[in-house]
Amino acid sequence: MPVAEVARRYGGLSRRGAMLAVAGWVLSLSCLYEIFEWLLTIVAAGETADRYNGQQGDIWDAQKDMALAALGAVMVVALPRGRAEI
Repeated sequence: MPVAEVARRYGGLSRRGAMLAVAGWVLSLSCLYEIFEWLLTIVAAGETADRYNGQQGDIWDAQKDMALAALGAVMVVALPRGRAEI
C-alpha cells in the first residue's frame, strides 16, 4: 500500500492507476530477484551454485515464484477496500 500511496500523492495517478503501479512494482521486483539469482548461479557454477540456488531440483522454480508473486499482487489489487481508501 505504501507504493500506491506514493503513486497517488506524487505521481498524480488515480486509484486504479496506483493499483496497477503496485502490481507492476511487485512483478518487477520478483523478476529482478529471479534474474539476480540466475546470474549468481552462473557466476558460482558447479556444486556451489546448487547449494545457493533454492530450486530444490525444480527447473521451473523461478517461474513458479514469479507466478505466485503475480497471483498475490492481483489478489491484493482485486480485494475490495473497506473504509481505508487510498
